[in-house]
Amino acid sequence: PAEDDVFNVGTISRVKQLLKLPGDTIRVLVEGIDRAEVSEIVKDEPYFVAQVTEKIYIEDLGSKAETEALVRRVLATFEEYAKLSNKVSPETMLGIMSMEEPGKLADNIASNIMLKVEQKQEILDEFHPRKRLECLLEILMKEIEILEIEKNINSRVRKQIDKMQKEYYLREQMKAIQ
Repeated sequence: PAEDDVFNVGTISRVKQLLKLPGDTIRVLVEGIDRAEVSEIVKDEPYFVAQVTEKIYIEDLGSKAETEALVRRVLATFEEYAKLSNKVSPETMLGIMSMEEPGKLADNIASNIMLKVEQKQEILDEFHPRKRLECLLEILMKEIEILEIEKNINSRVRKQIDKMQKEYYLREQMKAIQ
């Protein structure tokens, strides 16, 4: 990759585990610690080395009632997403539902939904926790809309297949009777 291919905002992480798999593959388990922004790329050969600035955002959330309402709305929307997608484990749901810090809540939900890299990066780029929740809510609502459309399409296709199978079965019965 070239310098332009690297995102400006990323995560300071701690390597938790390295697993060497067959075929020269290595699986790495990392824990995200904080957000960071690239201030300067020091070198790019044979790999990138960058100077980063840790971005700690003091959570000035404004109105507590507004923030609480936003958190509740995001949680309810995420719950709806989880029911439609069937890709979020009950343990993950319990962990997320018990979170109280808006920034961590947004980050954890974003890491547990199927999004394009650009969408996840959009959430990562936002340092203010409340704005991050608003961005996430917008993405979740779009995803739910898509999941509902997919569900309707699947339902129509299934009905059509059932109808065709029923007709085939009846034709075969008629042949057997004749």
